[in-house]
Amino acid sequence: MNKNLGIIVGAGIFLFAMQKMMAMVALVKNVSVSVVKIYAVKINKLNVRFKIDLEIINPASISLSLKLPYVVIYFDNEALGSSVLQNKKVRINKNGITEVKGVLVDIPVTNARLMLEVFKYATNINELYKHLSMDMTLNISGFDISKRVPFE
Repeated sequence: MNKNLGIIVGAGIFLFAMQKMMAMVALVKNVSVSVVKIYAVKINKLNVRFKIDLEIINPASISLSLKLPYVVIYFDNEALGSSVLQNKKVRINKNGITEVKGVLVDIPVTNARLMLEVFKYATNINELYKHLSMDMTLNISGFDISKRVPFE
């Protein structure tokens, strides 16, 4: 009898894990991300650090809790900078929009050539966004899932 109970409990845990995994796949496959705001620019000898707020649209019917997304920002497909790993958690709402505030992004001064290219578009943000894209990595339950998204 105890063996059967163990099998039933194990099967239930497995099914729950599979449901969560399917939701993760649906989330990453269909997620939409846009940059809401760029602010708090700081410059030092090694990098330019700024904060971005992201808006994540989750079409999946399950909420997920995860660490702040790790992002790499590209300018014309060349890596420009990446986010600073932070141990903050964020909850992604089901069938809705979640705003993720304060993702720190560093652009190393060694990318000066690319930074000059970016500054050419400083007065025309819409034109700049055409050249930018972002790899967003979500860590959900120990799994890293990445997706390249354009700036919108």
